Amino acid sequence: MYILLGLLALYIIILPFGVKKANKYMNGMLDNFWWVAFAAFALAVAISIAGYSDGILYDQCIELVATMIIGSPILAIRNMRRKKKKVMESEQESKELAVFDLPDRSDARKRIVRKFNKKFDLSLREEEIERIVNGSFHSEEWAREIAAMKERYSTESEWYSGETAWLRAYLRAFNVQNVSSDFKLQREMCLDNFNEIFESTDFSTFYSIDACIEYINNRYMTNFNDISFMIAYRFLENNGKTYKLPITDIVEATSEIDRLAEKYDESVLKTNRKDVV
Repeated sequence: MYILLGLLALYIIILPFGVKKANKYMNGMLDNFWWVAFAAFALAVAISIAGYSDGILYDQCIELVATMIIGSPILAIRNMRRKKKKVMESEQESKELAVFDLPDRSDARKRIVRKFNKKFDLSLREEEIERIVNGSFHSEEWAREIAAMKERYSTESEWYSGETAWLRAYLRAFNVQNVSSDFKLQREMCLDNFNEIFESTDFSTFYSIDACIEYINNRYMTNFNDISFMIAYRFLENNGKTYKLPITDIVEATSEIDRLAEKYDESVLKTNRKDVV
């Protein structure tokens, strides 16, 4: 009983630290209400048994109840610290995303993506735009992508610059995209889609990269150009998937032959003219 009176005195000492702190403590206690209720129930049982048991059993019951009551504020404090940590992490994440100076409302962000989608003909559907916007509220990478869409570009190539060139090349080259609000998953999907095309293409049958790009675009209904194609190639190469592209020396050799042939024709033409004269 003296133990219980001591704990009661401890609670009375804690409360004067301030109403605000007391409220936080009580909120923490409510979070562990089941624990407090069990302690109160155990206390009632212990008191009931006290009159029918020996002193040893009574002391054990009191010690058990004391342990429960002591454990309750410890759990409350631990929960309060966890909540405070989560709030701090959330605030830090909000500060990081605020650096990109994006609108707080999702419909305003959607307008940015829709406008850019139309300007560069990305073929993004409404559900894909929504996933990008949803991702921008918790993903720094997606927030950066929308911020990049706010910028002005004189050419499409300017937009490709940066660490996420692989994503931008993917969004531009594919008429049907797989888009996820999770940026890590998005990277894996881009890698898989690029690899699917490159793996099923026999590059040895083409005399130039341009011919290869034309074939891929016709077969897979894509919109690759030389820049986006090489971005995809390097992206695969950096991830351990290497493909042997058409030998450009053949193209250069063909061009040299054509130049020499043209020069020969001009020489023959000049010779014929002299003979006529």
